[in-house]
Amino acid sequence: MIRTIEAIIGEINKVENIIVVGHIMPDGDDISSVLSLTMGLEKIGKNVRAVIDDNIPGYLEEFPFVKEKIKSYDCVNKFPAELIISVDASSPDRIGRVYEHFKYARSVVIDHHATNTYFGNVNWVDRFGATAQMVLRLNRMLEIEYDSDLATANLLGIATDTGFFRYSNTDAAVFEDVAWLVSKGGKIGLISNMILENKPLEHLKLYKDFLNEMKLENNNTIAYSHITIDMLDKYGILPKDSPSFVGELRAIKG
Repeated sequence: MIRTIEAIIGEINKVENIIVVGHIMPDGDDISSVLSLTMGLEKIGKNVRAVIDDNIPGYLEEFPFVKEKIKSYDCVNKFPAELIISVDASSPDRIGRVYEHFKYARSVVIDHHATNTYFGNVNWVDRFGATAQMVLRLNRMLEIEYDSDLATANLLGIATDTGFFRYSNTDAAVFEDVAWLVSKGGKIGLISNMILENKPLEHLKLYKDFLNEMKLENNNTIAYSHITIDMLDKYGILPKDSPSFVGELRAIKG
C-alpha cells in the first residue's frame, strides 16, 4: 500500500494540472472523495478541476463546497490536464465521458471496490470501508494540513459508506480515521443532520407509494420494489433527487 501511495505521489509531484473525477450517480463517498482530494491538492498549490459527469443529488449538492468545487463535464475540454485521478469508480464506464481523456494524460485509480478493473496507469485498489479513507491516507502522506472544512469533507464519505458505522465494513480503522478527522474539526453532527434529518416531505409521500409496490419472495427473505417516473412526477421530484429506499427494505426482519 505504501509503495502504491508513493507511486501516486510521484505522479502528482510531476504535474501542475490535475482532474479529479468521481463516478456517475454519485453517492456520499464519491462526493467526499472528490471534494477532499481536490481541496487537499489545492492546499499544496496544484491547479485542480473536480468533475462528475452526472447530476448531483440535491441532498449532496447542499453539502459545503460541493457547488463551488465540483463541476460538470463541460469544463474538461477547456482544461489542460496532465494527470487524471479517478476516485471510487470500479470501471471506465462509471466515470462517463471523462474516460475519453485518459488517452491524453496519465491516470491514477483510487478505489475500494473488489470489482475494480484497474483501468489507470497507477491503480490503488484496497479493502477499506470507504474510498474517503484512502484519500485521507494519500493527503496525509502528502503532508496536507487539515482544517475543519477539509476534515468535514473527508468525514462525509466514511460516515455514509459505513451506514453511519452500522455496516459490516465498520472496522477499527474506520473509528481511528473518524477520531482523527473529528480531532481536526470534522463535524459529524453537520453530516448526520444533512444526510439523515434533511428529507423533503415529498420523499415521505413517495415512500408510501414505494411500499404499495413492494413484493416479497422466497418465504419473505427477498424484498423488492420500484419507483417510476410517473411516481416522481406525482410529487414533483427530479430523477436526480430520487431517494434510495434500499435501507428500509434491508431493515425488514429476516
